Amino acid sequence: MVMPTTEEGWTEFWKTQNRKRKEYAERAFQRRQDKYRQSDGYFLSLIRPSNQNVNCFKYAKNNTPDHEMMKFFIYTSLMDEGYKVITEAIFASNNSRADIIDLTRGIVFEVLASETLEEAKEKVKVYPQCFEFRFIDAKKPFDIKDLL
Repeated sequence: MVMPTTEEGWTEFWKTQNRKRKEYAERAFQRRQDKYRQSDGYFLSLIRPSNQNVNCFKYAKNNTPDHEMMKFFIYTSLMDEGYKVITEAIFASNNSRADIIDLTRGIVFEVLASETLEEAKEKVKVYPQCFEFRFIDAKKPFDIKDLL
């Protein structure tokens, strides 16, 4: 690297150095943000604080028995695989409620028992879009491959 010999050269040199440092800091910040967004802590931060009961099954009496049974199968299967799970999770942003959230991978599972697939797809439009959405039909036999 050739060092500048004039005042204008030094001014340009320091502008370039400062720009490079700023770009590096911005890239480093973005890497940290991306890493955090991929963590279960990020997904958990989207859930209402009073509803952050991880690995605890919640039964909703307003749902049909088929709905609750499928939700329980999904919950126990994910727990057996070692994932962090929240059932009946309420999002902090809009108070909408998801059946099951896999915090480890960022997947929302919606069980379809009394609602159609189209209704469920409308419902998840208000959920935070950082999640992947999967719809499980409670009337079909349970298959763990749908979860993994």
